[in-house]
This record gives sequence, C-alpha cells and structure tokens, in this order.
Amino acid sequence: MAQESCIRVSRVFWIDVRRITPNPSQPRKHFEEERLQGLAQSIAKNGVLQPLCVRQTGEKVELISGERRLKAAMLAGLQRVPCIVLEANDRESAVFALLENIQRADLHYFEEAEAIQNLIEVHHLTQEEAAFCLGKTQPTVCNKLRLLRIPVDLRKIIVENDISERRARQLLVYNDTHDMKNCLMSMLHKEQIAGKTAKQTKETVKNKVVFKDLRIFLNTFNKAVDVMRSAGIEAGTQQRETDDYIIYTVTIPKSPHPKDIP
Repeated sequence: MAQESCIRVSRVFWIDVRRITPNPSQPRKHFEEERLQGLAQSIAKNGVLQPLCVRQTGEKVELISGERRLKAAMLAGLQRVPCIVLEANDRESAVFALLENIQRADLHYFEEAEAIQNLIEVHHLTQEEAAFCLGKTQPTVCNKLRLLRIPVDLRKIIVENDISERRARQLLVYNDTHDMKNCLMSMLHKEQIAGKTAKQTKETVKNKVVFKDLRIFLNTFNKAVDVMRSAGIEAGTQQRETDDYIIYTVTIPKSPHPKDIP
C-alpha cells in the first residue's frame, strides 16, 4: 500500500476513506439515516472502535465489511479509518460481507435472501455449497431463497409495514401473484383492525381508571357534606352529568337555619 495513504499499526492499517471502494456484494441495501447519524456522533466522540475489513484489488482498496462504520466515519469528518487487510477472493469477500450482516441480526430477511441468491449466481455455487460457506443447512438456504418468489412490489409493501418473515411466508402457499397480493392486503387489513381494537381497549381501560378515580373524589365530597350536616350546617348538594362533565354543586347557608336560633 502507498505510504501516504495508510499507516501500519500492528495488524491494523489506517486508510484514507477516499481510497476505499464499496463492496459490490454488500447485502445491505438500506441504511437508516437516524441510526447512521447516531453512529456518526458516537464515532466523532469515541472514534471507530471496531476496524473495517478490506482487501486490496490492484490499486484499489475494496471494503469487505463495515460499510455503516465507513459511512458514519465520513459523516463524522474522519479522513482515515482503522482497517484489517485480508487476503480474499471475490467469493470469500461476498461470504464475509454476508456473514457479518447476518450476525448483526438487523439485516432484513429479503436482503439476506437476495445476497444468498447473488452469491450462488455470481460464483456458480449450488445451494449445498452456499450453505457450507455460510454455516447453514441446505434446507435453511432453500427456505430463504423461496422468499424471492414474492414479487418485488409486494416485498416493498411487506418491508414498509414491518411484516415478520413468518407471516410473509404465508404468501408462499399461492402460486399466482394476484392471490399473493390479496392475501397480503387481507393481512394488512386484519392488522389495522387489530391495531384499532387494541387502541380502543387501551382507551376504555384508561377511561375506567379515570371514572374510578372520579368516584373516589365524589365520595370525598359527600363525606365532607355529611360532616357539615352532622355539625348542624344544612349543606345541600346537586349532581348532574353531561357528555363531557360531572357537575357537582354544594350549597352552604351563610347563617344557621331559622329553627336553630333560640
């Protein structure tokens, strides 16, 4: 590597961010802006705590894993980032990138399926070979790939509505795209109804609690009136309800009742 763009510290190199090119096999397609900004703030304060993994391809330095850290470091204004340089061919680079993202657990299941499919197609692997590379079983890889039977436009709806992988698999019982879409729309409709029901239940419980508290307050008023009456004060009360209010009126005479005057 050129001396002006990287400094070797033990097994770690500090590499100019402008020299690092993206990994064409990066499985993650979407980076949440808010989380990226949060990571950038952390890096600005604490630095990059986990080195990126890169490989040298000719005159270029290609990223293997750590694209979020690279993007956040650039947002934080860093000129160089710590990197571990690995010797890896194209297939190994794709496998490393996919494995790191899978292990982070927040890679979307469609992105994972697309990355596995890309790995198989680009490097001419069988499902068994891909499974071996990723440390998975062949049936697991097969089930992941089956998700790609769902059309792209329906996948977008599924992602936007945060549908779980288990529920998305319910669409796979259909072979026709139209039937899949109807199933998805029915699923979303049921979720909306369930959401409204949950909200109404929550509001009902809240109202019951408030009403119970009001009863306690009203009982307190009634006891206060009883105390006044026991002391000879002829206090009167009136209570009525509207849609929005409970109107409680207490009438207290300014002087004793005429019959009490000797």
